[in-house]
Amino acid sequence: VIPGDKPPGEYAGGHWRPMKGWDRFKRQLPTEDELAGWDTWPDAGIAVVAGSLSGIVAVDFDHRPDLHPVIATLLPETPVKKMGVKGLTW
Repeated sequence: VIPGDKPPGEYAGGHWRPMKGWDRFKRQLPTEDELAGWDTWPDAGIAVVAGSLSGIVAVDFDHRPDLHPVIATLLPETPVKKMGVKGLTW
């Protein structure tokens, strides 16, 4: 991920730019070579593509802090919870 941002990016020629074709990772996992290359990109963030391939499901609820406690009682426990500026992701 582009440092300090959310979009998938790529680093080439000393510059970050949006990653074209990143949505292929909805259908296939990255190769070992891709992972090794990404590991060299300076200050890169990490993204996870949720869905059947990764086996990861996320519930993101924003802009209604009054509903957060109610929604939290409806969801099972999860190993990862994130609170951001706009809301919660479990």
